[in-house]
Amino acid sequence: MRKLSLFALIILSVLLSGCSFSTALVVINKSDKPVEVTYQFKDSPGSFEPPRPKTKPVAELDDDTAWLELPAEQYVTNSYNRAISVTLAPKTALLVDRVRGPGIPDDVDFPLSDVVVRGAYGTIMFHGQQVRKGFVEEDKVYAIAYR
Repeated sequence: MRKLSLFALIILSVLLSGCSFSTALVVINKSDKPVEVTYQFKDSPGSFEPPRPKTKPVAELDDDTAWLELPAEQYVTNSYNRAISVTLAPKTALLVDRVRGPGIPDDVDFPLSDVVVRGAYGTIMFHGQQVRKGFVEEDKVYAIAYR
């Protein structure tokens, strides 16, 4: 009976701990010039409390190195439009958000409504369902790459 109780406790612990997996949504600046990235979250009930933008060098994307959270003075949050704007240095990746599970969720569960990347070599704009489709798998993340 004691062994059965111990086994049940171990199984319960494993089930409750679960496996939480998330997919990173990233904008990558592969160019040699800075770019302006603006991304907008879909409307949702409650106050607007987006994740703080984080960056890392493009060369470290496939590493397990930590993302560096940007200080508040390095980005602009527009709570009314639910948008964030960041100037992204060359050869740098921007962690925009994380979504649950592997891969990209259906449009209903996708958090972003717009992504615009402006730079010296042109502008990339995604709106509505195009945003979700614009993120493609690259270096263990789903990314929009500016070249």
